[in-house]
Amino acid sequence: MNEGGTLGQHSMPDKNSIAFWQDLATRFKNQPNVIFDLYNEPHDVSFAIWRDGGTVTNTPEHKKPGQAKVIYEAVGLQKLYDTIRATGATNIVAAGGLNWAYDLSGVLRAMESKART
Repeated sequence: MNEGGTLGQHSMPDKNSIAFWQDLATRFKNQPNVIFDLYNEPHDVSFAIWRDGGTVTNTPEHKKPGQAKVIYEAVGLQKLYDTIRATGATNIVAAGGLNWAYDLSGVLRAMESKART
């Protein structure tokens, strides 16, 4: 049974995404015209979970109040990126930011922090 049922899109990818990207990147790594988009519109998580993964709770849409919450271990986008690169793929990889992909401020803050150390 699909644990997400009719929840709609989950906030973040789950652990099954690692195998998906291993297979996909292996298959298309020699086709530079293929761009990999790690996850469409991550949302409702912190930057740390976006990057590194962690426990995520997805709640049903307001139209479906009877459906239970789904709690799962999300995989961070860094892990998915590393999985792709480990196959030898050099394709362009797109990583949508937080809040339905438009917010990359966490990436900028992390880069600034790294530059100070």
